[in-house]
Parts: sequence; C-alpha cells; structure tokens
Amino acid sequence: MTNKLSVLENREKSTSTRLTKSSKIIKTIIKAIYEKKGENVISLDLRKINEAVADFFIVCEANNPSLLKAVADEVEYMVKKECEELPYKHEGRQAQQWILIDYVNVVVHIMLPEQRKFYGLEELWSDGVVEEHEEDGAIKSKATKETKIVKVTKEIKEVKNTTEKKTVKKVVAKKAAPIKITKEKVVVKKEAVKKAAPKKAAPKKAAPKKAVVKKATKK
Repeated sequence: MTNKLSVLENREKSTSTRLTKSSKIIKTIIKAIYEKKGENVISLDLRKINEAVADFFIVCEANNPSLLKAVADEVEYMVKKECEELPYKHEGRQAQQWILIDYVNVVVHIMLPEQRKFYGLEELWSDGVVEEHEEDGAIKSKATKETKIVKVTKEIKEVKNTTEKKTVKKVVAKKAAPIKITKEKVVVKKEAVKKAAPKKAAPKKAAPKKAVVKKATKK
C-alpha cells in the first residue's frame, strides 16, 4: 500500500512540474544506462508536441535480453536512489525485447537493436528535438526534423549540381574535340555539296523566225 501511495505522490508531483533536459532524473537515467553498458543513448524533447504522451523519451539499446533487463533494473534502482522516484508503470520485462519504464513526464525505452530499428521511435517522433548523449554526459549532436530536411535537400542539390557539371564538361569536351578530316569525308562532302547546289536553267532556244511574205502589189 505504501509503495502505491509513493507512486501516486510521485505522479502528481511529476505532472505539476514539467521537466527540462537538464533535470536530475534525465541525467540519472542516462548515467544508469551507461553503467550497465547500454548503447546509442538519445533523448527526444517532445514538449512542443501537443499529442506527446510525455515531455521526454530516453531511448537506448542493449545487445541481448539479459543486458536489457540489467539496464532496466539499474535505471529503476538509480532513479529511486538519486531522485526518490518510483516508476508509474513498466512493460516488456517478460518478453525482454523492449522494456518501457514510465516516469510520467519522462519515459525510458530500452530495446534490442532489431526492435529499435523496426519500430523507429526517432523517426516516429522526429518533430521533437533529438540529442545523442555520450557516456561522459556530453551531447554528441543535436538535430530537428527541419534541419534533417535541410541537410537532405542540400545533398540532393549537390548531387544535381555534380551531375550537371559532368554533363556540361562532356558537351564542352565534345565540341572542343578536333575534327579529323579523311579523304573519304572530303569525297562525301563534295558529293553532298554537288547534290545540294541549285541546278542551272537550260538556255532558252530562239523561236524560229516567221517567213515574211510580201504581198503582190498591183501595178
């Protein structure tokens, strides 16, 4: 009964205060993941998305089911110890492919690499701000959906420009290439000119003169 009351109290407390990316619970979760050799840790800031079920997602992966469970246990242990918070709920411990730990405003997703690739949470919630986290707590990179689109558009333009440049180079090279003149080409050219030349009109023959007949005059 005491545990249930603690969970409810934590839930009310979490709901009333929104988290930030520098909140203690987020730092503790990331630290706990790396303690048990979790990998590829990212955070998704979903605070600007109205339909989001939490303020933050923390997503990571573990290479096998045993490690998956170990990471989940460490997260719960460290959050309870450092932040005095219990999860509102957790799912997936039996299947051990994707364990979800729900702290109301932050939800932890610990997944096998295959499951993570298949469900693509990063792409599904790409409207949020994605940050990759190093083991020492440093942020590796930061990207939003807009910056991804700009990057892809830039890459497409670069490919297009490169293709156009290659095409122009080919055309210029073709035009600049020296023309080799052979005897056969000269003969063919002469024949072509001869055929194309306008034909001279035949001279008109003079019309035969009419004989002048002198009329006899009367004396």
